[in-house]
Amino acid sequence: MDPTKVDLLIQYVLAASALEEFPNNQLGPIHVLKYVYLADPAHAEKHGATYTGAEWLFYDFGPWSPAVHSRINDAAVQAGADVRRLESREGREFVRYDFQDGSMRDRLERRLPIAASRAVDRAMKRFGSCTPDLLDFVYVTAPIRTSSPGEVLVFPTSTDGSSTAQDSANERELTAKRQKRRKERVRALQERVDAVREGRAPAAKAVSTPPRYDAVFRSGRQWLDDQAPCAPDDTDAELVVDPSVWKSAMRTDGDLP
Repeated sequence: MDPTKVDLLIQYVLAASALEEFPNNQLGPIHVLKYVYLADPAHAEKHGATYTGAEWLFYDFGPWSPAVHSRINDAAVQAGADVRRLESREGREFVRYDFQDGSMRDRLERRLPIAASRAVDRAMKRFGSCTPDLLDFVYVTAPIRTSSPGEVLVFPTSTDGSSTAQDSANERELTAKRQKRRKERVRALQERVDAVREGRAPAAKAVSTPPRYDAVFRSGRQWLDDQAPCAPDDTDAELVVDPSVWKSAMRTDGDLP
């Protein structure tokens, strides 16, 4: 594993999150770990080897690397992230990294392979800090689909790794229009953050629609209850899954239901 590359990716993940709206700019260590992981299969697919060189395992929540996880907090602090230690309703302590410098993303992007940075960007826009959706996504990546719990992940490739420096340079070229849009987005976000901090604008509030328990709801619930068969008697049972399911064609073919 290359610690310098891992730290760079960790900091890029946090810088990319700074461009997202609250709460998607509030990442925990597990979020950061999964985003770092996503850069590796993307890089391997393009260049024949992972970017970080880390050993990833198939663990309870998908890909896991103790070596990468151990570097997250120090890399985040070094980048200037605010480490917030919070407590859940159940009394469990958890960490969130609050990173405000969205302009750092462009500086770090120039130091990363385009395949790695784009993998992080695409996933960040889709999932942000939504843990269930992010975990669902990493669970169906190719290295997980071809592995069993406890195994070291193998990263499929579609190249011999012989891409040239010129190819990489050509891929990295951004149009002036894209660069302009990105800078405008960073500037607008910074102005919005400054306005909230200075009291010139209210902070965004979560909007939720309360459930409506009216006559339509009650009649619909009664109709569903009428369609249901009699409930089975309570029973204790144990479901056993054959280990061969992990190597089944349903997982390795890529067409997951």
